[in-house]
Amino acid sequence: MDTEIIIEDENNHENLTTTAPMLQSVQDKTMNAAKDTDGKKRNKGVFNPQWLLDVKFRSFLREYKPDPTKVVCIACNEQFSIHYGGKKDIDRHAKLKKHITSIIDLIKDPDESATNIYENLKDAIKKAGLHLEGLRSIGADNANVNMGNNHSVYSLFHDEIFNLIKETIGHFGNGIEELTWNQIQKCIEVIKIQGLNEDNLFNEFTELKLTFEAIKKKEVPLFDQIQFFLSNAAEKETHNSSTTSMRQSEVDEEVEEEQTKVIRSDQLWAINAYVEAIFSEMKRLLNDFRNRMSLDSIAAELQIRRNGSMSCT
Repeated sequence: MDTEIIIEDENNHENLTTTAPMLQSVQDKTMNAAKDTDGKKRNKGVFNPQWLLDVKFRSFLREYKPDPTKVVCIACNEQFSIHYGGKKDIDRHAKLKKHITSIIDLIKDPDESATNIYENLKDAIKKAGLHLEGLRSIGADNANVNMGNNHSVYSLFHDEIFNLIKETIGHFGNGIEELTWNQIQKCIEVIKIQGLNEDNLFNEFTELKLTFEAIKKKEVPLFDQIQFFLSNAAEKETHNSSTTSMRQSEVDEEVEEEQTKVIRSDQLWAINAYVEAIFSEMKRLLNDFRNRMSLDSIAAELQIRRNGSMSCT
């Protein structure tokens, strides 16, 4: 039978005995740290009542009692999860386009003076966590209290925001065939673009109209022509990026010759269709048969009609 003999040094024994408690201590700390981390993750993903006191959230955020890992947005009329991001999920939701273009509130104002409307609008903008400097236009009817030149809602806002737009022109919604240079000049007067060269703009306008008319005469549908142009532009961009041996001067010349103008979404003309849709809804909500409804009920129904995305089927 084989026998294994172990010769143990006294110094090594002392090292072993002192190392064991140290290892145990490190393990305990690691386990406690893991528990703390798990606890933080669990706390991060549930509703915190303190969020309702935050100016950025209190106007639209509500608790969703059936599930603490979700919250309710009364502006969008929907629930969304905060399980993974907690407060960051709320910040992310507040930046969504759907949330920004939703109804915030319906304000009762029996006086309807320019000063009261102005103050109510300012309060609503601030409660929604928006900056007053970001206001670019006001959707309202043409009453003097709203759009008059002297002491109107527009003039009060214009005193604080110099580039606030008062007038909107719908020439660009009628089709390029009916668009005239005189209509373009009216738009220039409203926007007041500094340093604009009208001669160059007229040349571009004429060239675009001629190009559009030539494109329409082709048998290929306009949509297919656009898709073909975009695919060719993408191929050219890929080819140019892979050709690194070309001289810089030649690259610059090709860019000038083949340059395509890209229109960003924020350069497109804005319309007040959303505001007009709200006015249409209000005509249905406020009538002789429903004039006893409270303002809160009307506001709730308006938010459901305009902000809700759930199907009834």
